[in-house]
Amino acid sequence: MTRAVVIGAGLGGLATAIHLRLAGCDVRVLEQRDEPGGKVRQLREGGFGFDLGPTILTMPFVFEELFRAAGRSFAESVALEPLSPYYRARFADGTVFELSDSMRRVLAQIRRMSPDDEPRYAAAAEPVAVMASGSRDQIVNNLWAHAKRAANEINAGNFDYKGHDPAYEFGGSGGEIQNSNSVAYTLSRAMGLDPDKIVRDAGVERRFSGWGRDVLDPNYRRYVAPPQFPAGNRP
Repeated sequence: MTRAVVIGAGLGGLATAIHLRLAGCDVRVLEQRDEPGGKVRQLREGGFGFDLGPTILTMPFVFEELFRAAGRSFAESVALEPLSPYYRARFADGTVFELSDSMRRVLAQIRRMSPDDEPRYAAAAEPVAVMASGSRDQIVNNLWAHAKRAANEINAGNFDYKGHDPAYEFGGSGGEIQNSNSVAYTLSRAMGLDPDKIVRDAGVERRFSGWGRDVLDPNYRRYVAPPQFPAGNRP
């Protein structure tokens, strides 16, 4: 039997251990604290209990799939209670901001705190709400639909692509070049992802030529291949 060690008994570690056990592995979970749960646990002090998280649960279907794989019912095992507001933030000057599922109430607070930010918040929140609404399949399909539209726009732009620019290695900006890294960055942004965080989390420290350039940004200055650098129209 294959043996596996999972370090950390948070939600991710426990879910991994369950899937490995279902796959027939001999699993041992190591946790430095005296109880499992990771962020989903309580701090008990002086007769009081403080929930440490999660702050918000946006995709319950992930847990439903895990329980179903293990032959259990999530609905019968866990009772989810909607909260309003989701959380309350108190600032040093006494200002209070409550995040809830009411866009009307949230916008009213933003209008009161920073009127100029209200339309920006509304414009940014609408596509996120549309993208993240529905079942797991609907959310995934929404993400890919955004990526497909961005890919079509990129192809329609008929960009000149340059594979690499040595100036980038020597501390320069590399110019306004486009390459496959630029496309990857643009597509991930279109899907609502944080490409810089993804790269950091992967432990990659080297800068990529063409990285950080959203070629669909209206302010982007596109690269046009000079005669001495022939370039194609596909990355």
